[in-house]
Amino acid sequence: MADFIGPYREHALKGVLMIETAPLSWIFIDFMASIFSQLNKMAGENWKVKLDRRLHEKNMFTEALEKLEQKTKIDRLYLVLAGGVLLAVYLVFGYGSAFLCSFLGFLYPAYCSLKAIESADQQDDTKWLMYWIVYSAFSMVEFFTDIILCWIPFYNFLKCAFLIYCMAPTSWNGSIFIYNNIIRPFVLKHEKEIDQMVNRVTDMASEAQGLASDVMDEAGKLAQGVAAQAMQDAATEGAENVAKRVVPDSSKTD
Repeated sequence: MADFIGPYREHALKGVLMIETAPLSWIFIDFMASIFSQLNKMAGENWKVKLDRRLHEKNMFTEALEKLEQKTKIDRLYLVLAGGVLLAVYLVFGYGSAFLCSFLGFLYPAYCSLKAIESADQQDDTKWLMYWIVYSAFSMVEFFTDIILCWIPFYNFLKCAFLIYCMAPTSWNGSIFIYNNIIRPFVLKHEKEIDQMVNRVTDMASEAQGLASDVMDEAGKLAQGVAAQAMQDAATEGAENVAKRVVPDSSKTD
């Protein structure tokens, strides 16, 4: 029985933690709802107008959304908001939410980056470069702290909210704020040390490549020498066998 439970022990512990924190989950959802309500009062209808304008742009997503709007007779704005609520609930309680969160944090920015490359405007290129820098830094931190972060309640929901904050097409875009206030000052302050470390690693990689090339050359020469010696030995042995056969035949002839 212990052998059967062993592989599922981590999932069982997470399930117990989710059950124990269920009341906290609803408190958290109610707290987030109150925050959104206050933000809605502060921002008025501006965010709805901007979102609705985005949802009426011509692309694959809005075309599919238009078809869904025609079938359901529900405004596309409310369809998107309802989808956002369902996504938030799934990220808190659903299975595979970590993959979904990472997928959303990569797919939309990748598509927007492709459009930015193809456009003549340089500002959107800079914006999405900032996002990928922030995303890379966040992924590196997450990799080394995953064993701790996986136990934080609603972590995938919080991660998704953070990524949406970083990719939001607004003046308060998170990636621009984080890059300008955290990453850029840190890099500029330690730029010389970072360049020295990069150059050192590059030199070590070049030395390793040269050493590997020398080893491969020596191995190739050794293999050629062994093959030539084997062919020579085979030829010598063949000649000796032929000579042995010829000598008895000649003695019989005599």
